[in-house]
Amino acid sequence: MGYIAIFLSSMLMASSALAITVEPYPGSQLVGSTSSDEVAIHRLITGEVKRVNGQVKPESSDFVRGIKSTRTFEVLDVPRKEAIGQFFKEQLQSSGQLLFECVGRDCGSSSYWANTVFNQAVLYGPTEDQHYLLGKLSGDRGEYVIIYLAQRATGRRYAHIETFSDVAGKALVDRRLIASSLRLQGRFVIDADLNQQVMSALRDALNEASWKSVALVAHDALQANETIEAAQARTKERADAVKSMLEEMGADTENLVAIGAGPISPIDRSNRIRLELVLLK
Repeated sequence: MGYIAIFLSSMLMASSALAITVEPYPGSQLVGSTSSDEVAIHRLITGEVKRVNGQVKPESSDFVRGIKSTRTFEVLDVPRKEAIGQFFKEQLQSSGQLLFECVGRDCGSSSYWANTVFNQAVLYGPTEDQHYLLGKLSGDRGEYVIIYLAQRATGRRYAHIETFSDVAGKALVDRRLIASSLRLQGRFVIDADLNQQVMSALRDALNEASWKSVALVAHDALQANETIEAAQARTKERADAVKSMLEEMGADTENLVAIGAGPISPIDRSNRIRLELVLLK
């Protein structure tokens, strides 16, 4: 008995080079791989996959923005079915934290995962043999890893690995990404220009969930001959202005507080100007 394994990682890196963050099961043989430089928003499933009104959908999801690559392995030598799952679970727990897990029928139909979620018929196997884990790895890059374990009815075992490397900056911003970042990381950095699309995404993210308290924080480096206190006041004015714009667009700002941080919380050596949503509670 064995499993199919899938890994998704979201990391904060500007390069398109993809790091392997979780090792495949020993004795696995690579049978296929793909890669793309296209930056897109990808789904991380956090609930059972099932058919609703004729459509296959997960009960809940989060989203990451990034570059996708895949690797598919055949696992050739496993003494028992629990061995693969334990191998990957121990990696997640030792390298970060386990965020979500389902086993067997609690994950939904294996056919849905193979044919709809991953579009890989070779990954289809008995529903009772599947095991799915979502983890967040420690470190500044903020990598997320999803592991889906199953086996074919023929007894052949596969490990399918999908990696998503986040590209921060002006790539893509939408409400799903903002809300997911608040839930998973407690913050969302807004490096993109505050155009209509970005402002609409901020409004929709604030309106779609009952956030108890969120801070809108404006950051910037010191200007010539400027004191820290003056910089904090200046960035507070910017945060207030953005909050007012969101209110005019129909955003629920009752639990949104505007803060000016000035230069005291740089994200890199350039201490570039940026806005940040921070989940306070």
